[in-house]
Parts: sequence; C-alpha cells; structure tokens
Amino acid sequence: MPCLYRNHEKRAAEIISAVRKAAAEIFDIPYRTYAQECGMEFTREPYWVRHQWKASLSPLPEEWIDRLVPKRVCERRIRRRIGEQISGLGKTLEAYTAG
Repeated sequence: MPCLYRNHEKRAAEIISAVRKAAAEIFDIPYRTYAQECGMEFTREPYWVRHQWKASLSPLPEEWIDRLVPKRVCERRIRRRIGEQISGLGKTLEAYTAG
C-alpha cells in the first residue's frame, strides 16, 4: 500500500511545510523543519469499504415489492433481509474489535 500513496504523501508534506512556513512568518516565530517519521497511516478501513452496499436491478425498493407479493413470500423476504443485516452487523463489530 505505501506505493499507492507515495505521491499523496509527498504532496501533503509540501502543503504542511508551506502552511508551517506561512504561520512562522505571520506569527513571527522561528520555523523548524518537520521530519516526517512514518507518513500516512491507515488504522482501519474507511466506512465506504466496510459498508455492505445494496445492489438491485429493480428501481423499486424491496419494501414496495413486499406489498405486492403474497404474505408468506413477504415474510420470507423480510426474514432474509433481517438475517443479512444481522450478519452485516456482526462483520462490522468484528472489524471494529480487530482494528
């Protein structure tokens, strides 16, 4: 992963340096160079990576379709969705406790 972010780390270091120099001039304090030790560090995955996105070919929400199907089918679909949500919460909890 370090290779992917090397350009971004370099650009961030340049911006940080420029801001520190400007602050030193504005506040009339001595400018000290900053030695970057470890660069960017990711401690856990961002939300959009962990989130289980719903993908459907139907433009209608599943809840609307549930109203059109028989009661037994509707209940089965609801149980399946709740089971998926529970397993998704378990995965999220594992990610938080592991990271």
